[in-house]
Amino acid sequence: MPTLVVVFLLITSCFFCSAHEVEQHFIRVTLEKEVLSIRLEMDAGYALPEMRSNEDDSRPTGEWFAQLSHSEKERILVEGERYLTDVLHLLFDGQSIALDFVFAKWGTDWGEFFEQRPDTFQRMVWSAHWPYPTEKGELELFWQESEDGPSLALLTASDGREQDLVTVSQGEVYSLATVGGSRDKGPQLSQHAPSFWNWIREGFEHVIPKGLDHILFIIGLFLLTPKLRPLLTQSLLFTLAHSITLGLTVAQVIPINPAVIEPLIALSIAYVAIENLFLKELKPWRLGLIFALGLLHGMGFGSVMSELPVDPQALITPILGFNVGVELAQISILLGALALTGWWQDKKGYSYFRLTLSLAIALTGLFWTIERVI
Repeated sequence: MPTLVVVFLLITSCFFCSAHEVEQHFIRVTLEKEVLSIRLEMDAGYALPEMRSNEDDSRPTGEWFAQLSHSEKERILVEGERYLTDVLHLLFDGQSIALDFVFAKWGTDWGEFFEQRPDTFQRMVWSAHWPYPTEKGELELFWQESEDGPSLALLTASDGREQDLVTVSQGEVYSLATVGGSRDKGPQLSQHAPSFWNWIREGFEHVIPKGLDHILFIIGLFLLTPKLRPLLTQSLLFTLAHSITLGLTVAQVIPINPAVIEPLIALSIAYVAIENLFLKELKPWRLGLIFALGLLHGMGFGSVMSELPVDPQALITPILGFNVGVELAQISILLGALALTGWWQDKKGYSYFRLTLSLAIALTGLFWTIERVI
């Protein structure tokens, strides 16, 4: 009976969860000698409270935007300014600074990374400026978003040079620079860890906690062979495969179509789980299957990274860091599953639990497949 309760909760929670919901707003902070300038780009639909509170809604495209009336577009501007005022703050020596956000344009500021087309997510750009005070102090950016809200992709520029792109997480206070005082010296930018570690975090968080479909896929692998060595072999093989297609996708060598890739990923989750119902041990040919599915999942990862501002001339660091993060998340899932079930695997009832949980994952994967097709 406890097993049935756990499975029921898993199925119902998966049906009401959105998989691979990775959202970021993009902000460029320019620190000039006497003034700070902000350009922030966000999905236009996210400005509306009813859209950002419903995870099941697809992100609105340019086609959606073109059908809106003038008054509906005006409401987006009002709600967008209200939203940014609530979540984005500058802190000077710990004290909040009031920013006046001004709507700049519909579309994108990140032309080197994005293209605004009718079938892509409709974007909007906001700007704000803040002159430095006469006294010297520490300037920080506070992203006061909820845990399930989007993070910030931050690009800082000063004296004509851009720093590495970093991710500012929900609720994080990020140090920007020391400003004010002598205007001859200009702002002194804060020092941060290399962006490689930020990409590791991005890859890890893409799986835990954001990638529920990926988590279920890894659990599906675990349920057939709950032993550490073969599990690590499968995980590394899967990572090697998705590294290949991820790199080719981000480099725009191979095209991606999320409308095709996402249903196939969901179907792969169901397939692996269904196999668990008929297999009792790892077969050699399953390793080949895992490699093939890794190639498929890599294109899914690529579609996610294509929404992030990745410099096409510097792909090695983000791709390597992202893959390391994904692999660390996979190993964390496997070790966690081993810790929870290792004591039970040779005892009565585990076989029934394995089959029941595999069935639950298979049903969830089939549900997602149908949901992503329609």
